[in-house]
Amino acid sequence: MKGVSKRVKERSITGEKDFNRWIDDWRKSRKGLELSYVNRHFFLKGNDLEDFTNGIINAAEKTILLTNPYVEHCSLTDNLVKRAGDGIEIKIVLRPESGSNKRTDCQKELKGAGINVLINSRIHSKIIIVDDKVAVVSSMNFYPGSSAGASHEAGIVSIDESVVDSATKYIQDFK
Repeated sequence: MKGVSKRVKERSITGEKDFNRWIDDWRKSRKGLELSYVNRHFFLKGNDLEDFTNGIINAAEKTILLTNPYVEHCSLTDNLVKRAGDGIEIKIVLRPESGSNKRTDCQKELKGAGINVLINSRIHSKIIIVDDKVAVVSSMNFYPGSSAGASHEAGIVSIDESVVDSATKYIQDFK
């Protein structure tokens, strides 16, 4: 993940406009979904949060940074494995697993797909950053009971450069 901060500084205006257009198109396609989009942030909940997260994973062109303590096989992890196969550089910070075969198997699959998996026993944040352009900070774990709507999950999406840069630095500091 070397050079991410350099890429942040060299972010193209065209790329940012394209990504902002994708977000606007996504918002417009959700009939009846009310979003507050003030100061380049908005709130999502439930299935909309999962759908948006999968959407930005699919839209990634270069990098995906992620912190999430509890990760098992689900549509989100399947999508990460697919995108790693597409050449997207992915870094994920997880908690160590000793008692859950589902989580241990998922970590092995992520590593086997070429994803940079880091283990940190204190991680609790749930953050995803795509292409140094958008950050999602939410309560959603990457496992079926959380991402598939069994729990009431919610989060904030930001395309504010200072927020995205701060979240990027937070994840990059994990080595």
